[in-house]
Amino acid sequence: MKRQINIFKTLIIFFIILLNFILSQDKGLDFYNNQEFEAAKTYYESILQKSSSNSEAHLGRGSSSFQLGDFTTAKDAFEESLESGDNSIKSKALYNLGNIFYKNENSEDAIAFYRKALELNPDDKEAKYNYELLKYKTDPPENDQKNEDKNKDQDQQQDQDQQQDQDQ
Repeated sequence: MKRQINIFKTLIIFFIILLNFILSQDKGLDFYNNQEFEAAKTYYESILQKSSSNSEAHLGRGSSSFQLGDFTTAKDAFEESLESGDNSIKSKALYNLGNIFYKNENSEDAIAFYRKALELNPDDKEAKYNYELLKYKTDPPENDQKNEDKNKDQDQQQDQDQQQDQDQ
C-alpha cells in the first residue's frame, strides 16, 4: 500500500511538472499571438538557455525574430529546428526558411524549401500556396523593359536616318 502511494505521489509530481512545462510553452505563444514579438523572442531564448536542444523553442525564437525583421537570427533558429525528430516542426521550419529566402528575393531557394516542407506535410496549405505562387509566377517584366528600350533606340535611329535623308 505504501508503495502504491509513493508511485501515486511520483505520478502527481510528474504530471505537475509536465503541466507546468506545457503551460509555460503557451506563454511564448501568447506573447507571439498578441504581437509581442520581442517578449516572445526573449521568452524562447530563456527556454533555450535551460535546454539548448528544444526544437519548439528554436522554432518560436525563429518565428519571433522573423516578425521583428531579424532574418539572420530567424534563419539560424529555423535551421536549429531542423534537428528535431518531429516532422511537424521540421516542416514548419522549412516553410519559414522558404519565407526568409522569399523575403531576400531568392525565389529558387524559397521554392526548394516550400517543396521540402510539403514533402513532410502535404496538407500544409500555406506552404502549398507559396510554392504554387512562386513556381508559376512569371518573371518580372525586366525583359519587356529591355525590349522597349531597344525598340525606342531603333525608332530614334530610324528618325535620325530619315532626317539625314531629307537634309541631303
